[in-house]
Amino acid sequence: MIATLSVYKHNYATLGESLRYASFQVASLGTSTGFATADSAVWTAPAQTILLFFTLWCACAGSTSGGIKIDRILLMGKLLRLRFRQVIHPSLVLNVTVDNRSIPTELAYTATLFIAVYLAVAGASTLGLSLFGEPMLESFTGTIACLANAGPGLGKVGSMGNYAGLNDGSKLILSAVMLIGRLEIFGLLVLFLREFWRK
Repeated sequence: MIATLSVYKHNYATLGESLRYASFQVASLGTSTGFATADSAVWTAPAQTILLFFTLWCACAGSTSGGIKIDRILLMGKLLRLRFRQVIHPSLVLNVTVDNRSIPTELAYTATLFIAVYLAVAGASTLGLSLFGEPMLESFTGTIACLANAGPGLGKVGSMGNYAGLNDGSKLILSAVMLIGRLEIFGLLVLFLREFWRK
């Protein structure tokens, strides 16, 4: 609804048209389908921010979509809440719970670590693309789109553009990022540990 109201009158004349285009774009990026029916590069900043947010977030556990996934964000939020309560009451023993069921704290820490590594990969890739001369908008949103396997970013890699205009070094980085995102980071990065090959 926020995206709809944001593009209403700025990009589309009617509320119905705004709802149609905004809901499709948000659903497409949130599920990493990658389809586009509108040029989101000319949308308002709030609408573009929502698209970027849903590209990062993406769907739920068990989904074939990319992105961080809502279950990890939920576990990180619960872990932060638990930590804040322990700061206030240091002797309090608490567990992370989801739907009144106790979740191993290690699982919540793993989810939080995944998010940290995900954002670190996104930051390193954005830096790499900018070193190859790509503008910041394309560097960041292209990285997020490839890491989440969502398809379009913003700017020249937006929904009405493509990645063909990027230089070879940028394409190589984004190809690696896409592979990392598709294979869920830890599964791919473990291949670079010496202990993995000793077993």
